[in-house]
Amino acid sequence: MESLTKSKRATRSEPSLAELLRDGAEPAFRSLESALAGAGPTVSHWPTLAAMPLVERSWLIHAAYVLRRRAAEAGPAFDRVAALARLVRHAARRTAEPGGPDGAFESEVLAVSGWQAEVLPARLRVPVSGPEARFEERPLSADLALRPPGAALAAEDPLQALDLAGQVQRFLSSGFGPYPIARPNGPLSGGYDLATAVLSSAERPAGLGAQSEELHRRTGADPDLLRRRLTADPGLSERVRHVILNSASHTGHPVYVPFAVPADGRSRLHTDLAHGLLHRLAHPGLIGGAEPSLVEALVELLTSQVVVAMGGSPGPVTPGAVELERRVGADNVRAAFFLGRIEFIGR
Repeated sequence: MESLTKSKRATRSEPSLAELLRDGAEPAFRSLESALAGAGPTVSHWPTLAAMPLVERSWLIHAAYVLRRRAAEAGPAFDRVAALARLVRHAARRTAEPGGPDGAFESEVLAVSGWQAEVLPARLRVPVSGPEARFEERPLSADLALRPPGAALAAEDPLQALDLAGQVQRFLSSGFGPYPIARPNGPLSGGYDLATAVLSSAERPAGLGAQSEELHRRTGADPDLLRRRLTADPGLSERVRHVILNSASHTGHPVYVPFAVPADGRSRLHTDLAHGLLHRLAHPGLIGGAEPSLVEALVELLTSQVVVAMGGSPGPVTPGAVELERRVGADNVRAAFFLGRIEFIGR
């Protein structure tokens, strides 16, 4: 009887990329494409590759090889055909090349393809139900005190703001773990550029509609009732308007940040930029499946963590968010925030 060792040696392994390329680029790619498609019908991407510049074509062949080699780890539900299509669309926006340092190329392939979005949550556990944490918005008075009406405030340097915006985005793309870039077709892999999306908060819409939405986000009250209240109380309307024009936006489309240094003289530019970008990265599944106060609390939590990791000072964090992360774990929070898997935070 043959030994197990001998049987393993007799088993034919998958061909290497060099072996695949011996017959040329087109047969190599079609072989990888066929292996990923399995028995299902598919239309080849080769005509698209043939029209690409050589460097993009080479990148895609290497990417398809990585995907074929790692696809089984993502489980049977992983749509390999869709994964390859994402890589084809991404080739012109690639940020890492095959053979680059620190495994950046393979990380990019696995993130863009959707592999990471399948594999990362599979390692997590849905938490058992526990006491509901409270997520409360900061009162309007706290934001008014930060940049008081009528105060003479120093201005931030716009060029520094653009440079810092690039630093924040690069850190979230490569220095804050795998979750921010794991969302297929997400902002960080889709060409989003925070530096070109930043506008001054002084340009934010601040009419009655924006004011009622601001109060709705803070209180959860009916926007129509809030609009009537604002109409009847000009003083409240003016205070909310001032807060809107002097604080970071909470939607990420575009990112508004105040270019005025707070009254205490300590710049919050780093915090405001990270806060704005994180709102842009919040998954639609989280935004649609969790109350606005929870979304805001998680943005504040992650903002503080990003700023501290980049060498800055911690910012204000809602205690409920800290308690939630302690109970379910940091990876569960990030899976919910960046991938929309809100079951991992008990939602």
